[in-house]
Amino acid sequence: MTADHRLPEEHESSRATSGMNSILERRDESTPPVRWKVADLRRHVRHTYSSREDRDVILAAIASIDWSLRIFGYHLCLAKPALKSLELDPNSIDSVAKVLSFTQENEEYQLVLRANIVAAIHTTRNVYEHLAQLCNVLLLSPRLPASGCELSKVAERMSDAPLKAELASLRSSHWFRYFASYSNLAKHQYLIPHAIGLSFTGGASGARIERFEYRGEIFDSTPMNDVLQGLIELRNRVVDCGVLLNEAVLPGESR
Repeated sequence: MTADHRLPEEHESSRATSGMNSILERRDESTPPVRWKVADLRRHVRHTYSSREDRDVILAAIASIDWSLRIFGYHLCLAKPALKSLELDPNSIDSVAKVLSFTQENEEYQLVLRANIVAAIHTTRNVYEHLAQLCNVLLLSPRLPASGCELSKVAERMSDAPLKAELASLRSSHWFRYFASYSNLAKHQYLIPHAIGLSFTGGASGARIERFEYRGEIFDSTPMNDVLQGLIELRNRVVDCGVLLNEAVLPGESR
């Protein structure tokens, strides 16, 4: 395996690395496509907020979300081919040999996969903290101090609206809890083991994240393909939240 650090063509930042996106879209087959018009939000902020400090905080949060989604896409594009190279078939002699052998190529694929999955998880977790800062300044009065601004605290203080309901649904979802727990363990305690193995009893074969526990909640061993789908789901829900934020902030905004 040779390292290739070229930017994947399918990734958002391959379009415009020097400027900000005007629209962020869900990466799925939604009909019609779900699009967060971040350019409209930036324009509203520049024209509405007389305080330069407020403008800078809001625009920095929007830019952070924009770049975080690009970085997420970059890591996902690097993880996918490594995962494909580690696909296993319990009926294949080659797959059995791949598990039993410790070749440099296999170890490199596992390193690329793990490095980019860990980075994608942290990026996904962090983007919701950027969203919390954005909602704090745009929607709350009085605001929370930036140092104590967490998504849960912001959501609790928001008035009843579709965005508040979406954040409640998001925070209770399996994947949000899974990645928040994974990220907290990885940052503060230890890296959760990843593994590759074969199942001859109908279970999933290939790469997986091992079982772990955080604050009394147990998360079972999870196939890496499921982890990727969970990451994409949370990435898409950032866009959903952004659309609802525009509706709450911009006059006459609708889906």
